[in-house]
Amino acid sequence: MEICFSIDDDELYSSYSSISISLPSEVQLRNLLNSKGMKFKDDGKPSSIINRNPIPLGVVKVDRDYKTMSTHYKQTIETFGISNE
Repeated sequence: MEICFSIDDDELYSSYSSISISLPSEVQLRNLLNSKGMKFKDDGKPSSIINRNPIPLGVVKVDRDYKTMSTHYKQTIETFGISNE
């Protein structure tokens, strides 16, 4: 299974400003990535809301495009030999 999405800088900064200042930036970024479909090992557990170093499932590739000022994410998760591609 592949999950692909991009986040431009405007979306990233507006998401930070809309979330409580008391949350660490790592947690805010993880919440944004979750909202785009990215999966982490501790999703759904109470500790996930304070985990500052979450471990993504599968393989994650991150590319920064300085021309468009956006970051492209691609997460590939093995689904027990079944491919959804």
